Amino acid sequence: MIPTDNETKIDLLNNEAIATMIIELLRDCPDQPVNVGVHSDWGAGKSSVLEMIEAKFEGEEEILCLNSTAGAFRVSKMPRSRSSRGS
Repeated sequence: MIPTDNETKIDLLNNEAIATMIIELLRDCPDQPVNVGVHSDWGAGKSSVLEMIEAKFEGEEEILCLNSTAGAFRVSKMPRSRSSRGS
């Protein structure tokens, strides 16, 4: 059985501590715009952490959560062949 890769607001990977720490950081800087990036291996729960953060701010009109996934912005890192480098 292969598990699905769907983000969730339910903490299936015990990442709530990470989400809580980020929420505290954001609440400590209410007058500053803040960007948060979560980096980890595939399937580690990055999207779920962002979903948990967004859920905690739900209903707070002064908070705007914009979520984007890096997968939409992948760039191919294929090495160029010698012939295309221009000798």
